[in-house]
Amino acid sequence: MPRPMDNRPDWYYRVLSIARARQPRTWDDLDTRPEDYDEDISETDSVGSCSSQTGCEYDSNDECTKHVLSDEDSDSSSASGGSDIDSYYHMKQERKQRKRELRDQRKHANETLNKDLEYERGYENEVKEVLAKVQASTKKKPAPLSRIGGRVFKIWSTDHVKYCPRDDAPTMYVEFYAKGEHDPDKQDAPERKPKQIRGHMYMHSEVICYLDRFIPPKLPSAKVYQLAAEGGKWKLDVQFIDDNYMTFKVSRELIATEVPVLPEAPPFLTYYGICEDHMAREEKRTRQEQEEQRRSASPRR
Repeated sequence: MPRPMDNRPDWYYRVLSIARARQPRTWDDLDTRPEDYDEDISETDSVGSCSSQTGCEYDSNDECTKHVLSDEDSDSSSASGGSDIDSYYHMKQERKQRKRELRDQRKHANETLNKDLEYERGYENEVKEVLAKVQASTKKKPAPLSRIGGRVFKIWSTDHVKYCPRDDAPTMYVEFYAKGEHDPDKQDAPERKPKQIRGHMYMHSEVICYLDRFIPPKLPSAKVYQLAAEGGKWKLDVQFIDDNYMTFKVSRELIATEVPVLPEAPPFLTYYGICEDHMAREEKRTRQEQEEQRRSASPRR
């Protein structure tokens, strides 16, 4: 749209054009919306760059004085004249309010992300500690793995938190099916023959893939096994660390079939699995220990 001689800032004309396009016959009462200002704000990156580490200072209204002054400087040429001066200053205040909203949203999102990462990292580290012990073990023949069929491994991943948008149903797990793992006629016999089992991976309220049939390893180790999924279309790198801990390395493309994935995500995301039954037993043991400590600390009458 043509600009008058007072040459107001670019954002003003862009937002004005958006508002007029929505209501071409009611220009006198423009219906601007908060999101109309987002393109200009994101281009200048004033929301994302505000922080004490980058030299920003804040006034009593928690407003970044550095970027407020920058806005004022860029608007100085437009402070005089024009029949729409009231509209301009009203829009200017709306834009400042939108910047505050976006800054608060980003701050809240970063705080939530850090909390989620810390939560996931706790479970990741638990698995990594067991993996490190297995890698450092000098045992030539460790105890064999228990049956994996019928077990559910909850999975945790800082990769997933970083690169997959937050989900309202954050539970993720891998389930292995019990049916067909062993010959039912020799279920308890030492000579029982292992059979192929299947399973699936679940996240974001969806089964993202079904595992093709495979024979589980007999012994725990840090060795990486490649399991096929969806008729061989996908491959997953899996470590059977011990009875209660596993790792899964999954391609970004497979996850993206059911889950939104950010474009900057690495080619593979790593997930750390802990057996659900093991977690329940550990939680019960912890509660019992805490109860015993509470009782022992209580004064005796």
